Amino acid sequence: MLGGVNAMSLYLGNNYISRTDLGVRLIAVQPGTPAAKMHLQAGDIVLTCNGRAVRDAASLYAAIQTQPTYCRLKVQRFDGALELTETAIFQGAPHELGMITFTEEPQ
Repeated sequence: MLGGVNAMSLYLGNNYISRTDLGVRLIAVQPGTPAAKMHLQAGDIVLTCNGRAVRDAASLYAAIQTQPTYCRLKVQRFDGALELTETAIFQGAPHELGMITFTEEPQ
């Protein structure tokens, strides 16, 4: 049901992005960044980064650090399709991929 709500909200021009347990959900991608060059979009879920499974922003960041000049992602698109994508990363700034992730809520 939630997928249908999200798909309809995108069709209507709204972005209602929810938390996921599959990986790390993106809520935005900054233009002109490596993430934009990988054609990532709000709603995508990053499942793996550089061969490592990711579950939260901290594990995504740690996986990016394993290859600080290159990034390969397995992504589940908002429509459910799986895709591999890759790009070079800004030299000396691996944390600046341009992905804005869904914020974890305090428990």
